[in-house]
Amino acid sequence: MTLLLGIMFADGTVTDEEEKIWETTIDKFIKQDKSLLQLIQSITNGLQKNQIYTKPKVLIILTSQLSKSEKLLLISLAYEVGIADGNLKTPEQKYLQVIAKRLEIEPEYLAVLDAGFTGKLDVETKALNEVYALLNPDNFPSLEPSFAEAANQLINKLPPLPQETGNQKTLIQEPNHQKLDSYYFDINQTASKLKELVQSGLDELLQAESKLNNKPIIAAINRQKIWLQVGEFSGYYVKILELGNIPKNQAIEEIDQTWDEWVVNLEATLKEQLLTKTEIEVETTEEQSKLTKAYGNKFTRIFQNELENFVLTIINQNLGVVTQSVNRISQSIKDLAVELNIDSFGAEIISEIDSLIDTINNIVKHIHEEGLGDNSGFDVFEFVDSAVGNVFNYMGGTNTQQIKQKVFERGWKKFVQSKDKLFEKIKENIATVIDEKIDLATQMTEQAIKLYEDFLKTQARYQEETPEKQEIEKAWIREQREKLERIEKEIETVLSYDLSIWE
Repeated sequence: MTLLLGIMFADGTVTDEEEKIWETTIDKFIKQDKSLLQLIQSITNGLQKNQIYTKPKVLIILTSQLSKSEKLLLISLAYEVGIADGNLKTPEQKYLQVIAKRLEIEPEYLAVLDAGFTGKLDVETKALNEVYALLNPDNFPSLEPSFAEAANQLINKLPPLPQETGNQKTLIQEPNHQKLDSYYFDINQTASKLKELVQSGLDELLQAESKLNNKPIIAAINRQKIWLQVGEFSGYYVKILELGNIPKNQAIEEIDQTWDEWVVNLEATLKEQLLTKTEIEVETTEEQSKLTKAYGNKFTRIFQNELENFVLTIINQNLGVVTQSVNRISQSIKDLAVELNIDSFGAEIISEIDSLIDTINNIVKHIHEEGLGDNSGFDVFEFVDSAVGNVFNYMGGTNTQQIKQKVFERGWKKFVQSKDKLFEKIKENIATVIDEKIDLATQMTEQAIKLYEDFLKTQARYQEETPEKQEIEKAWIREQREKLERIEKEIETVLSYDLSIWE
């Protein structure tokens, strides 16, 4: 498989003809065991991912125990894939030449193969005889019959043998086993990669087994209940869709109507919470600086909390239908996931809904990240750095009450100077967020409906399956897992063996 993939990808293009010959070739050797198809696919994916076919040393290791006949058969099959589109391109020729050289396959043999696949007759007689001898089906007694059949089919494509004269005999070259020499490191690398491929196959089988075990649970779920939930989701979808610009327009109108009142209440709240009566003398400049910073931080926290409450009240009043709808969808999906005992069921949609709700609840943070558009505005989150840092130089008080008063006066002055810009920015951000969240909620509701419709299709398919069919699938999975576990143990043996003794 490694070499066949190598010749397919040698020129950077896989033609339909090459892919067809690849499939036909693989089918020749697994026709006795169709259950190997999934395993073949997993191994193929791993070979492509790691590009094993581009590493001649690895190919040498993988073929080290093959006879000369088996190596030539391998090269012949690769040649057949490469020339499937009618032309063996230069990169493909070079790839085969490099691999043939590493496998100790004579260049003359490649010329014989080329003649066989292109219809040429002018070939060296000695090389032709040797190729015939090496591809003799009798040379593959220890392999599956399909290998001998493949060799026989290749022989039929070769140029005909010349007539023997006198005592001339066909030459047969004895198998030449590759010696294990300086490839200790490469062997371990290859074994490690093969172990990863096997582990990947075992993981896939584990997932397949889990899916199979869930089939009876899925089949037993009340279909009427699922259809009712699809109806509920569709109702939410229509309700959200019909909102249009209503929530956005209502939110802007509410801000216009309540902003002045909110500013008055904000000033009262700041005074009440910040200007508590505490007249303690502050003797040192360092103490005055620390207190200024502390009261500035308190001013900012109070302001931020009041602004957040104001904005969230507007948002919740106008996105209530949206948040309630998606929350109910999320809870329904979670409940079904628990009933199915499948944690991953609808997990992506649930995560997106959680993110949607989180951004709605953190709208003030969104406003902060967007900013006011220039440096002259009032950014409450940067108040301590931009305003309070200069309060100490501005004020003249030397006790705690005077410091708090100056902090309040300075902070409130900065806010009043830019409150109109803040007002417009809040309206702009709330309008944008409402539009975005309605669009997202619509998409999530559509996804939830599709999730349940797909579930119903899957359930219908599972309900048609017989227990016997599922038992056959379980047996196949067990069999493949046992095979892979045996391979894994063999690889572990290779990895634990001290090959340095062969150096």
